[in-house]
Amino acid sequence: TKEEGPKEIIQLQFTKRRFDYIQTKPIHASQKILERDKGVIELTVIPNKELKSQILSFGNDVEVLSPQKLREEIKGIIEDCNKSDLVSDKIIKKIIEIIGQEEWQDLRADIQD
Repeated sequence: TKEEGPKEIIQLQFTKRRFDYIQTKPIHASQKILERDKGVIELTVIPNKELKSQILSFGNDVEVLSPQKLREEIKGIIEDCNKSDLVSDKIIKKIIEIIGQEEWQDLRADIQD
């Protein structure tokens, strides 16, 4: 993917468990450890879709410390996903209300087969 825009300094903080992994498998060649005891790293990269996807793949094990714009983008993506889950839950509840719990279980079993 062609990257566009200026490189930015990205700071990420990882949980202890994930930080151990990140040390052995760096996210990017520019990766520097800023605070080992707090699991903070720095990258100098162009923030693109691949980077955002990689950050999201770490789930609750990572927090974007800076830049604020990237932090807000990741937060927005997570909020959108949570809204989608809520909509899905509401749809499932409505289906159960219409067809009943037993029919829903049968339907789920058919879908999973």
